[in-house]
Amino acid sequence: MTPDQQARIRQRGNGVGRHEQEPEGAVGLPLRLLRILARSRIGQDMTDDTLKSWYMCVTTTRQIAPFYGAEKMRGDFAVEAQLRDMGLQAHAPRKIEFKRKGKNRFAEAITGAYLPGYVFARIPPPKFTEALGARGIGSTLMAVSWREVRDNVLPFIDRASAEEAEAMRIAERGSHAEMCGFKAGEAIRAIAGPFADRVLEFGRMVRNAEGWPEIETEVELLGKVVKVRLDPLDVRRAG
Repeated sequence: MTPDQQARIRQRGNGVGRHEQEPEGAVGLPLRLLRILARSRIGQDMTDDTLKSWYMCVTTTRQIAPFYGAEKMRGDFAVEAQLRDMGLQAHAPRKIEFKRKGKNRFAEAITGAYLPGYVFARIPPPKFTEALGARGIGSTLMAVSWREVRDNVLPFIDRASAEEAEAMRIAERGSHAEMCGFKAGEAIRAIAGPFADRVLEFGRMVRNAEGWPEIETEVELLGKVVKVRLDPLDVRRAG
């Protein structure tokens, strides 16, 4: 047996004949492997299902009841509640601010919407018609690309949720110093009283003998630094 015949037998034994060897691609890889790699790249390009079917829904902002007999609320919050009741992901990011109303010395938590009249929601095709039946939702639903969802929408929702949770913790603690919005060392301006028009430094929030909140700060009088208390209604943020 000649050496060529022995080589042909070894090739057949390996299951690959001289004319059965796969052609190579441009990078020297067998086409079969290139096809496998191509399929894996396609898989990588396919986005996670949780990033698909997201919409920005336009809603009313007037007060409506999300369900029969329920208390009325902002339209965007009502739409969010209804979509969630359908088993959908829905987010109307809330913005909680502490503000004093009128002559009230205590700041109150005021809940508003970061994006009034809009709700982010993931609505798969089978749920689309049902979602459009929510009270207060408009007929305009703007599709959001998966990249926009991944890079901007979900991070924004997470940040807003964290801010809301922190504001709720402040409200539960009843920390009037945190509610007033001033931080220790922050510049404040007195707008009334004996120190009107003076820029001072916020110290802390305290209560007087009657239980009313007062701002404690320091001023220089006759060459000495003394602590004084101001009515929160007589103080504004400097600048």
